[in-house]
Amino acid sequence: MDRNEEMRKNKKKKKGIKMICIIMAVVIAVIFCVPFDFKYIKKKSKQGGIDFSTFELVERSTTPDDSVCVVSDIDKEGKEYFEDYKDYLYDSFNNCFTPQRLSSNKFASFKIDISQRTFDLFTLLKTHFTGYKFKLNKREELRRNADDNPYVPGYDVSRIDSVKTQYYDIDKKRSFIGKDIFKIIRKTCIKKNTCIIQPYKIRYSKNYKTGKWDIMYGYADICDKYDNRCGILLSTGNGYINDDRYKWREFEVEDVYKVNYLYDNDSDCMDDKSFYELLKKNGMGDKDIYYIAGKSNSYDDVEMYVRTESLPKESAKMYKIYPKLKQFIGKKNKLVSFFIKGIQNPDEIVSYFLPDGKKVNYGKEGIKYVNSDKERFRSYKEYLQIIKKEKSK
Repeated sequence: MDRNEEMRKNKKKKKGIKMICIIMAVVIAVIFCVPFDFKYIKKKSKQGGIDFSTFELVERSTTPDDSVCVVSDIDKEGKEYFEDYKDYLYDSFNNCFTPQRLSSNKFASFKIDISQRTFDLFTLLKTHFTGYKFKLNKREELRRNADDNPYVPGYDVSRIDSVKTQYYDIDKKRSFIGKDIFKIIRKTCIKKNTCIIQPYKIRYSKNYKTGKWDIMYGYADICDKYDNRCGILLSTGNGYINDDRYKWREFEVEDVYKVNYLYDNDSDCMDDKSFYELLKKNGMGDKDIYYIAGKSNSYDDVEMYVRTESLPKESAKMYKIYPKLKQFIGKKNKLVSFFIKGIQNPDEIVSYFLPDGKKVNYGKEGIKYVNSDKERFRSYKEYLQIIKKEKSK
């Protein structure tokens, strides 16, 4: 009896081992055979792009210029972005923190859904699909940073689920969601598994031939030394279509891009470094104040971002231009965004921070011009003269 019992136990054990082997074989077969969407277990998701519902104030200026002030929340990642990129905001773009103003009455951004998936066995098989070896970084936290969340089809543990256009009507103070453009973007990336798409760098780009706002996105080929490429979605009025002329072209260097989307910047706005020096000359530090001027793909002449902790006192001219802004003095974790159209003179912008009626001061020695160790200017007029002389060389 004992021997028979032992034989039954051994048979049962062997059956159990066989079942485990069969289950493992099925799992491995699934990993190798089923489409990408089933290969990852969804861990968590995070939404990128501006959340228009966080706009606590949207106020037009009381002055004749076409300027708008917005107050919204700013979190730790937003603070880090402005601090890290302060000297590069003109060239940098992150649609999570800076919306684009496309017209007098319209803000635009993208609603981006990204999920983080995890499957350790799959990361060990990272060369199965393409045969290209590269380091696969496992991201423990989804960050709204353009460089920390690339999308590699079939590979990366972070994956874009959708990129939807979204707009905000300034006068009606309401937002609306458009179409998912990510499906169109994926069609351009014909070399599956070898393209890195940076979702937070997707932006609207003004087509000066058609007058429409098209969409520009960047991606890189990981098998070609990570060379940057440029893609364009043409606006049709009812949606977007890929412009095939941009497939696998170098980023922002092709003549077809320059002719249609870039123009010579003849703006008379002051450069950012000189503007910060002018703030200091007038008793204002430049901490938590961020200035961008003369961007080719912006409706506005100047964009300025100020943390509410750095807002001036109640006597400042700023509150005469934006009366409702006064309620946010001293508040924490808020960002004031100024979208300024019709003002290029920095004196008018610096005067926002000064008591109403006080003149802007350039100091006895003036301010050193950013591109010269010798030249200095003591007024905005002198600054323009230096610019004009430099352009004529």
